[in-house]
Amino acid sequence: MGGHEAVEVAKTVLEVTDVTWTALECSHHLHHHHDAPHNLHNFELQKELETLKSKNRRLRNQLEQNLKLLNNLSESPILLNDCPPNLYARLVSTIDSRDFLT
Repeated sequence: MGGHEAVEVAKTVLEVTDVTWTALECSHHLHHHHDAPHNLHNFELQKELETLKSKNRRLRNQLEQNLKLLNNLSESPILLNDCPPNLYARLVSTIDSRDFLT
């Protein structure tokens, strides 16, 4: 295991963050216009929300794969001093949370 896997994990985390932020903005916008009549704008927002949900599922799967890589990396003697001992457990707990990217 090496730096390549760590870079992939970092890229996935950044991508998840970006999708999460976009989803939050979309959700806020939908709630803001909740009482508005259904129109083309609301339809477009719903379509965007479905796209974000699809990205969320893809990223969740990718993040689960990257968690396995992180587990392997955390067992590397070179990195033992650089990572907190409970890093893997914290990441798994976050992923398994009912609130993760919902």
